[in-house]
Amino acid sequence: MKVGFNAGVFAEYKLSSLLGVQVEALYSLQGVNTKNTTTSILGNGEAIENLSTAYVNVPVLAKAHFGKLAVYAGPQFGFVASMATKYITGSDDSKKEQTDKIKAENYNAFDLSVAVGASYMLTRNIGIDARYNLGVTNVFAAKKDSDGNVTKEAYGKNGSIQAGVFYAF
Repeated sequence: MKVGFNAGVFAEYKLSSLLGVQVEALYSLQGVNTKNTTTSILGNGEAIENLSTAYVNVPVLAKAHFGKLAVYAGPQFGFVASMATKYITGSDDSKKEQTDKIKAENYNAFDLSVAVGASYMLTRNIGIDARYNLGVTNVFAAKKDSDGNVTKEAYGKNGSIQAGVFYAF
């Protein structure tokens, strides 16, 4: 898991006092940290990979209101703004760090997720929000050889937990 932040704007259209549709535009930092450790007679070695991805996400949420509490669910359309990976490799005595931008052909620039969450109004204008985004599409594209044959299937789906504070006008 990797800690990141998100920020954005939202607008809600109320269909009734209980139901609404909320559309958001969010900038979200997402990613993953992985660590592999090896032990040999030469000492301990490790490889750490830190994948950092910035998305512009557009959730379209059906929202049900129960007083100050609201629950919602809906699709989230994500568009990659940037993606980079940092590798740290080495042993106890020496470590090497390398940062690379990931080539566009190695990942999908679009990410479809399902967002599920709840919000609670603390005051008339200030609220808190928590949600889980479950990825539907693969983040990394299938790899193909020069003849167009798939050498590695597409893999890796996003999943993120988000918590936040918001101000509603």
